[in-house]
Amino acid sequence: DAIYREEEAKADRFAGRVLAELGAKPDALCEFLRANEAFEARKPSDYYPADVRAQIIQGAFQRRGRALELKKRDLLGNARATIRELR
Repeated sequence: DAIYREEEAKADRFAGRVLAELGAKPDALCEFLRANEAFEARKPSDYYPADVRAQIIQGAFQRRGRALELKKRDLLGNARATIRELR
């Protein structure tokens, strides 16, 4: 079960990164997970509880968002430097 749980956590991290790439917020997905957890007859052991999964998704989203912002700043900074050099 631990291996399955970590594979599911990888999928959640991937979802967070993809949402950041798309410029979408993870809030709706996290709320969906939390809302549907109440309908499960028994708590599954092959993935983390909804609150933990939501934290994983939001953490990956924030990290990827910061990385994209830094990359954007770096690209813009390099482009501006190149333009200044060409003048």
